[in-house]
Amino acid sequence: MKSSRAAVYAAVAMLVVGAVGVGVVTAHTKKIKSTVSIAWDYNIPGPYEVGDRFAGNVGSKKKCRNDRLVQVKRVGGSTIGSDRTNDQGHYRVQVTGNAAEGEYLAKVQKKVIKRNAKHKHVCKKAISPKITVPSVP
Repeated sequence: MKSSRAAVYAAVAMLVVGAVGVGVVTAHTKKIKSTVSIAWDYNIPGPYEVGDRFAGNVGSKKKCRNDRLVQVKRVGGSTIGSDRTNDQGHYRVQVTGNAAEGEYLAKVQKKVIKRNAKHKHVCKKAISPKITVPSVP
């Protein structure tokens, strides 16, 4: 009887230790995948003829969608403009006049969400597929 009681106590002790261990968070860096899209709107209609616009979305987990820096670049050239995403991951970059003919893409920078010195999440950077802006008729 004593040995079976000891076995029960040992089993209960192991369950308690295991349950406490489950709640402990170990130090880690979690990398979260991101995507970015880009689209081009030709000479947005309106009362002021504001010009062309690039727009798109950053796709990721909720904490990685907002306040991300997105840069629109001409392939082989310079940055056309940049914007920070809103809570839904949307961004837009307005161009004064018409965008030049050529290929463009969007880049989203990585974002580090730091919990403490031993625990952080990194929203990974991403590059969109290229899009082509045709010549203006």
